[in-house]
Amino acid sequence: MKEAEKGRILVLCVDLDDDVGNKAGIRTPVIGRGQIVDAGLKLALSDPEETDANAIFASAKTYDKLVSEGYECQVALVAGSKEGEPYSSMKVIDEIKQVSKSYDPTDVFIVTDGFGDEDIIPVIKANLPVSGVVRVVVKHSKSVEESYVILGRYFKMLFTDERFKKYTLGFSGILLILYSILSSLNILAQGVFITAFLFGLLMLTRGFNLDIKLKNRFYTIFETELPLPHYVTNIAFSLMSYALLTLGIINGTFQAFLVIQGLNAVTVLAIITNINLILGTFFKNGGSYILLGLISLQLARFVTVWNLNKREIQSVVLVLEALVSAYPMVLALGDFLINPSTYLINMAYYSIISLVLFVILSVTLLASFRILRKSAGT
Repeated sequence: MKEAEKGRILVLCVDLDDDVGNKAGIRTPVIGRGQIVDAGLKLALSDPEETDANAIFASAKTYDKLVSEGYECQVALVAGSKEGEPYSSMKVIDEIKQVSKSYDPTDVFIVTDGFGDEDIIPVIKANLPVSGVVRVVVKHSKSVEESYVILGRYFKMLFTDERFKKYTLGFSGILLILYSILSSLNILAQGVFITAFLFGLLMLTRGFNLDIKLKNRFYTIFETELPLPHYVTNIAFSLMSYALLTLGIINGTFQAFLVIQGLNAVTVLAIITNINLILGTFFKNGGSYILLGLISLQLARFVTVWNLNKREIQSVVLVLEALVSAYPMVLALGDFLINPSTYLINMAYYSIISLVLFVILSVTLLASFRILRKSAGT
């Protein structure tokens, strides 16, 4: 690579649970190769089994390699908090902003041991130009005896480490309390369904990183710099949207579950046969809340783009009017799915209302935008 093409690279080591502070008493951020190596030595001496020490040394090695190849480079160590989220991410964001003030990078390489620290990567990407991630995997002896020792340590971590015990102990505790309540109400049979639902929800959340995306969304809401009235309005619409979406999904799912319970035989074939009744009940009890939540979310986006990117206003407004236009049709959708023959005419009537409303609003808005463009041009 030519020298002119080489930018300013930052090798960033992340210790999300602040082991370097809790175990070695080191204040972060730490900037510079010498200081980084000293921090790694202190952490390794305080806890020789700590994987974050290996990540610190790996960041120094990555720095040395880039410098030897002629890159302009700096290395830094940032840490989160032992208290967990949201404090960890907030502290990391604050520290990377401090690092950026002293060294403004064009490329950032994150070094992590991979044990939970990778959850912060999307947040860092929102604040720094991340070009890659270096994952440090510690090599262990292959002997059977040491393998058992290592497995024992990891098993112990499941019940003592803050990153894992919230799942092993916290989730198990919730299930035990839930089963106790269901048993006292003589509805323990529903426990299997609820357990499967909770495990499925957990797998869905972790599989698609929904918790990280939601966390990043909340950070975006509260960290977006807007004038005070718009800032408050954006937060209000955003929180209202999530409340309405959650209410709609929970209420619709609960009512649909009652319908499934009322079937003569709860089998896959029975559920497929009555899928229109189940979906109709879901939309009838949760559809309007979900639609209002989406409208509120779009209003929050409108407040943001009005201040930050007015070029997107037209697309935001068009989506907003499409959601508003769909409201009459959504109100009739539940009854139509439950009993199509009875509510066919009603569904057609409300669909026509939605279509006419959509056409009128679209024509009006597009004409208004065209007039505004012409007036802005003159």
